[in-house]
Amino acid sequence: MLRTGSVAAVTLLAGTATAVAGPVAFLGLAAPHIARGVVGPSQKAVVPLSAVIGAIVVVLGDVVGRVIIAPQEVPVGIVMAFVAAPFLIWIGRRRNPVQM
Repeated sequence: MLRTGSVAAVTLLAGTATAVAGPVAFLGLAAPHIARGVVGPSQKAVVPLSAVIGAIVVVLGDVVGRVIIAPQEVPVGIVMAFVAAPFLIWIGRRRNPVQM
């Protein structure tokens, strides 16, 4: 019951953030988790690394969006949704949410 409620709350919050800020908000939710998996729980390292990871992923997403169907462009928000949404679902469904 608690797990179901937690998953529902995470899904609702992620959906609300995406609706308010757009599909790129997925990246803002995923980048700190990726950074924490790389450097551990130290916030002094997580915050700057999150910014770098976010910038790199947005640039790569933009490049993919421009190349995937060459004459036209796919918006970067759509590419980010395909990249970050499965990652956030995986994070939400883990048995041990503290460790990555």
